Amino acid sequence: MDWASLIVAVGSFGFAWLSWRQAKKSAQAAKESAADAARTAKATEETSVHAERQVALAVERNDVHWDVSWVRPGVANVKNEGMDDALDVRVVLTVDGELCEHRAETVPAGSFFSVEHETAARLVIQDEIERARETETHNQFSVFVSPLEGYSTYWRISWRTPLGRHHEVEGKHPFDSLLP
Repeated sequence: MDWASLIVAVGSFGFAWLSWRQAKKSAQAAKESAADAARTAKATEETSVHAERQVALAVERNDVHWDVSWVRPGVANVKNEGMDDALDVRVVLTVDGELCEHRAETVPAGSFFSVEHETAARLVIQDEIERARETETHNQFSVFVSPLEGYSTYWRISWRTPLGRHHEVEGKHPFDSLLP
């Protein structure tokens, strides 16, 4: 074997080793690039889904209107008078500073549910007792000022739409609306 062949063989081996090392680095870079591409594709898909959801929320119809009416002492009916269902409904009635909460999973369009409020019932009964005393004490033509005159009832209703949009309304009734 001559020296020239040995030098060429060692040089070829060195060049082959450098090429193999570069190929290994290239393969690793290709794997990382593929992983980056997969992450980018997933992020793009998530962004697309989010954008579609935002568009759907923007055009979602929500025809839900509430009517709160006292049907007997301490009991209020809460009716969805709209054309759409209300989901995860939460009703808070406040009477004389005391809260009463009721939750319903779904309130279909046109339906109602009843909420009982013990404080409201107690105050109406007290008012009726005062009226009876006043009538017994004075003649039937006397002017009676109800102790309920100074109070109001507050209500707050929150719900979500089928796509998840949150809504909330509130209102106030004079306390004499508790009377049947």
